[in-house]
Order: sequence, then structure tokens, then C-alpha cells
Amino acid sequence: MTRSSGKRWLRTLALFLLLLAAARFTDCSPALFWARRSHLTDLISAMLPPDWGYAPRILAPLLATVQMSVTGTALGSFLALLLAPLCAENLHTPKPLRWTLRLLVQVLRSFPTLILALLATFLFGLGTFSGTVAITVYTFAILTRLTYEDIESAELAPYHALCAMGAAPAKVYWRAVVPGIAPSYFSNVLYLLETNVRHSSILGYVGAGGIGLLLNEKISWLEYGKVGMILFFLFLTVCVIEGISSLLSQIIREERSLSPLGKRLLTGAAVLLALVCTLSLQPPDFSHISPRAVQAMISGLFHPDWAFFFETDTSGLG
Repeated sequence: MTRSSGKRWLRTLALFLLLLAAARFTDCSPALFWARRSHLTDLISAMLPPDWGYAPRILAPLLATVQMSVTGTALGSFLALLLAPLCAENLHTPKPLRWTLRLLVQVLRSFPTLILALLATFLFGLGTFSGTVAITVYTFAILTRLTYEDIESAELAPYHALCAMGAAPAKVYWRAVVPGIAPSYFSNVLYLLETNVRHSSILGYVGAGGIGLLLNEKISWLEYGKVGMILFFLFLTVCVIEGISSLLSQIIREERSLSPLGKRLLTGAAVLLALVCTLSLQPPDFSHISPRAVQAMISGLFHPDWAFFFETDTSGLG
């Protein structure tokens, strides 16, 4: 056995031992999973065939889920395009501002969508508005990071040349930088739209509206035929959006030709869809929110309980 192969075997063994330790720590038992495999088959059998008569009740919550996804993705994408140049190192933003904005983006990226929705329902009340806020923040944080990385790897000679001639940096950014990163940017937007539809389908678990609220209700009532119908509609919705995203991605990569009029019509349809979804959004409900409760939540976020972090038993954070 050579020295390199020995190291490879040691790394494989170390990884295997790490997996065993993680399984032991989390009480993950393959034997228990195999012993209770019949529960999985019973659950699938209960959902098949779906309750087709329940389909009309699903359409309104499903449209609300799509509305949250479209609005949140559109708003988050627009905000990311505005903030990304301030985070890019090669656009010579003042270092303190750039570091502060990057830290903000990193903090927001650390929160899962479900946690953002939980905080939003506390601030804006129950409903689709809170879900839209959560998706907007999530999209903004992820896409800002991806966009400023694209800017840092882009060719900026035209940008620097126009700035040297006295043009305003903001105008030069939209004229010289954005067209260069547009294919990657729109591909990321389409990917996040698909992801946000999946995320928004479970935001109802914390009261953020959409089809997740209905899904949680039917699972709690053990109405698995209706659960199967909800999952079937979700599957169809994701497939349709994925098909549209694939078609748009081909147009962005210029793999599929489209006339200038067709591009204008497509852009107008996308803008119109985003505007309709945004303007028809359910307004926030502040009737059950008190200023004192909001102040207590903000104070708690900025003054964490460090004793909870250092507790070593199973109730501690570690």
C-alpha cells in the first residue's frame, strides 16, 4: 500500500466514524427505520388515490402560494440588484460600508425561510403578507451574494473607462455592468423562483398563509386523501414553473431565438404578473400586535441569552 492510498483509507475511515458518531448523537437508528417501514407504506396507501372532489378547495390557497412566490422573488431580486454593487469589491465602495452590507447579507442568509416567516407573522400578523416578506428577505439575501460575486468576476474595463470620462457611477453600473451579468442574474432569479414555490408551500405552518396552512390542517386531521390531492397540485405547479423556467433559461442563454417584439412582450408579461401579484397582496394585520411586544422581540434579538448557549445538557443550544 502506497503512502497516498493509506492516507485515503484513513480519511475514509475518519469520515465513516464521524457519520457513526453523528448517528449516535442524533439517535438515528437504521434498525428502527427498517422495523417501522410499514408506516411509510401505510401513509402512501392512505394518500392514494387522492380525494379528487377536494380539488376546488385547493385552488385559492395554491394561487396565494404562487402569488407570495412571485411577489417575494420580484421584490427581493430588485433589491438585490440595487445593493449588490455596494458589496462588490471591484467597484470601489468605501470599505466600512461594504463590510457592513456584507455582514447584513450574511446574517440574513443564516435565517431559514420558515424562521423569517415566523418573525414576519409576529410583526405583520397572520396571512400571505408575512409569507411574502419572508420570501423577499430570503431572495434578497441569497441573490445579493450571488450578484456581487458575479460583478467581482465580470470584465469591468468599460465601467472604469466611462467613469474616467466623468460619467456617474450609478448610470454606468446600469449601462455597462448589468448587461454583462444579466444572463447569470436572470438564471439565478428563475432558480430562486422555483425554490420559493417549494418554500412557500410550508410557510402556512407558522401562519404565513398559502397552501401550507391547508396542508398542516389536513395532516393534523389525518385526512390523507386530501393531503394526497394537495401534494399532487403542488407537484403540478412545480412542474409547470420548472418548464417555464427552462424555456426562459434557453432564451436567456440564446439557445432559443426570439424576435425583438417577442422579447418586449415577454418582458411586459413578466412585469405585469409581478405588479398584479404585488398590488393584490393581502395587507398586513396590525390589530393583534402591540408596540411593547415588538420592542421585547427586538430587544431579545439584540440581547441574546448567552447562558442558554453554554448549557451542556440536552436543553442547551449546543
